[in-house]
Amino acid sequence: MNSDLFQGYKGEALKILKKYNVRVWGQATIETTRGKFVGTILPINTLS
Repeated sequence: MNSDLFQGYKGEALKILKKYNVRVWGQATIETTRGKFVGTILPINTLS
C-alpha cells in the first residue's frame, strides 16, 4: 500500500490502519459493547 493512503499516520496507529486495510478518507465501522460506530478516517495534521 502506498504511504499517501495513510497521510501522516505512523507508529501503532499506522500499524492498525494497515492491519484492517483502512485508509485516510475511508469509512470505518467499529463494533463495541456500547454499540456500532461508523465514521471517516481523517488525515493527521502534520503542520502543528
